[in-house]
Amino acid sequence: MGSSIFLGIFILFNKAVGSAIKGEEPCCDKKKRLSKLERSAFRLDPESKEGQILIGLLLGDGWLIRNKSKSGTLNNTRFCFSQSVVNTEYFMFVYEIFKPYCQGEYYQFNKFSKLTGPFSGYQFNTLVFPCLNIYHDLFYKQGKKRVPLNIIDYLTPIGLAFWISDDGTYNKRDNILTLCTDSYTESEVELLMEVLAKKFGLKCRKEKKNSSFRIVIIKSSIDKVRSLVLEHMDPSMHYKLGVYA
Repeated sequence: MGSSIFLGIFILFNKAVGSAIKGEEPCCDKKKRLSKLERSAFRLDPESKEGQILIGLLLGDGWLIRNKSKSGTLNNTRFCFSQSVVNTEYFMFVYEIFKPYCQGEYYQFNKFSKLTGPFSGYQFNTLVFPCLNIYHDLFYKQGKKRVPLNIIDYLTPIGLAFWISDDGTYNKRDNILTLCTDSYTESEVELLMEVLAKKFGLKCRKEKKNSSFRIVIIKSSIDKVRSLVLEHMDPSMHYKLGVYA
């Protein structure tokens, strides 16, 4: 995490941020509250490894919360991420990456789905940080998550690896990878397909699913996508590319 957290020169918060630089857990002590000055020392630039991961997670299952103050101005932003219990290993992999940005531990939840019935999962929420505002500005319009028009400038093989981990599903019979982009508009899906083709050389097709659209990376590009992302994925997610231990 040292590459993504800036150690300020201010003695006032040297200790708090310094522990993150050393790989310790400055934000997981529930009794420790960070001041505005201390929070402003944290960095999560899009070029950093963690920033690239965050881009991929926001294309997938991650989301951001940025509330308004009583005066109507926007507060700073927090990142949230959850997974079903069947993906516990992957959830813990992501949690460890963002743990220095969290105040407390992750928690378990129980919900009910009209499609699948009751299910359990895990979720973590970071503290609110100024360094996360840029991601909210990129991904949210009028309170709704969208695909940034300039996503080609931000999506990297690292981000792609985490997007696939969240939304990918592999068809062994046809040797294809489907990205479940059901929450995006048709134009957003087409934009993402254009990025996959132009930036990574992947051949894709659009597939209609009920009233939504999904991206299918075809058989001839499967080996290429594996070479791009497997090294960045948690091993528990390798099956989404047809790679089994």
